[in-house]
Order: sequence, then structure tokens, then C-alpha cells
Amino acid sequence: DIVYNGVQALKMAHDFTYDLVSMDIKMPGSNGDEAIITMEEVMPDLPVLVVSGHLNKHVRDELKHCKNVRGMMEKPVDLEKYVGSIRSIISSRKERNPRA
Repeated sequence: DIVYNGVQALKMAHDFTYDLVSMDIKMPGSNGDEAIITMEEVMPDLPVLVVSGHLNKHVRDELKHCKNVRGMMEKPVDLEKYVGSIRSIISSRKERNPRA
């Protein structure tokens, strides 16, 4: 599923079950970093892969404390690394919680 802002991302994550969320930081309305922090509060087991062209030190420092952030990638991303990160995050989640 594709959403275009943090509010939509939170609604979708609440309404449906996902193995992983891939989220940008800079989006209209509620930014991705705000949505990630809120998502951690209500869905702490949902892993997030941050993919953004706006991963400055402030954003990295803010998000490194979020347990649900399992990786950060700077745009433009290498497709093989992106897919590899997704597979690794999902695989490690299933190892920790086989029912996930």
C-alpha cells in the first residue's frame, strides 16, 4: 500500500497488518519522523525502515531512540540493498516472533 503523509500511514498501520513499514521523513502534513514516533507508541512491534533524502544528524539522533526503526537508508537507494534490508528486517522479526 502507498500513502502520502504520516497521518495516512498511521491510519493504514492501525487498520491493517503489515510486516514492515518503509517510510520517508519529508511528507506533506504530518512528517514521517512524527508518524514513526507515534507509531512506536501504539504499534511498538511494527518495524520501520526509514528511506529519505533528509537524514540529517538531528533526524538520525531523534529516530535512533525508536525501537521500531530497524534501519535508515539515504536516497537515492540502491534497489538491491533496499530489498536486502527489507528481507533482513522481516526475517529477523519472524525469528523473534514466529507468529508475526
